[in-house]
Amino acid sequence: MGFEDESEDDDENDCCFMKMVCGERRDGVNLSQLARVRMLSLPGEPLFIADWCDLFFLHFAVDAEVLQREVPFPLDLFEGRAFVSLVSFGLERLRLFQAPTLTEGVFGPFTRSHFLNVRAYVTHRGEPGIYFMQEFLSNRLSIPFGRPVYGLPYHHAAARREIYRDDGRMDLELNAADKRTLTLRATYDAAERPEPCAAVSLTEFLLERYTAYTCHRGIKRRFRIWHPPWQQRAVAFQARDEGLLGRNSGWFAEAEVKGWNFAALGKDVWMGRPCVLKG
Repeated sequence: MGFEDESEDDDENDCCFMKMVCGERRDGVNLSQLARVRMLSLPGEPLFIADWCDLFFLHFAVDAEVLQREVPFPLDLFEGRAFVSLVSFGLERLRLFQAPTLTEGVFGPFTRSHFLNVRAYVTHRGEPGIYFMQEFLSNRLSIPFGRPVYGLPYHHAAARREIYRDDGRMDLELNAADKRTLTLRATYDAAERPEPCAAVSLTEFLLERYTAYTCHRGIKRRFRIWHPPWQQRAVAFQARDEGLLGRNSGWFAEAEVKGWNFAALGKDVWMGRPCVLKG
């Protein structure tokens, strides 16, 4: 699977897309609809399709100057503030978009995993997205694939993740090989009706992201995703970090918790091809 470089056609497409975000969206077109149109307009997209199950988001407001030193893309700020989010979810049923039935069984053993992503909010040439600072996953077989192909900063961590739907609770424990650990407990009202993010809100800024950026061995890449708008609800979190996030240094040293969200299922999430960025 080869990489494609960012092209002039990509630049023109991005420019048109950003005009749509700033213009048509005021007329009721949401970010998910725009992202879907953009992905389908590009040849060969999407590449993969998968289910993302039980997504829990924990958001921190952080020092922008400190965070920028750790992120190789310009930060995307909300009302002048920088943010980092932890996202816990299960990935299942990864398959090729063009041949889902034939490839689901092939990819399943290599990709089914519990993930914990640590992501910052960035832009590239005016296109907002997320930058993966760290990704911890329970399936070792995925690690050799994610780094060279997508530039994803994969690290193995044994995971115990249990979800109690009737009680509205999620327990997650991650254990890295060097004995660093992280435990999270999320609780929510199981009877509360999930709803989409309010337009132009902090929740939308943090959850509705359709472009991902990575940097591996100095090579910057971009890939795009698509899913229907998250149907989410607020949750409460308890977190205990024992070194996995670097609690005494960097962005996490003075991080301030700013919000929590739960989305039950992202079924048939699209994932595009990696593109090597210029400049």
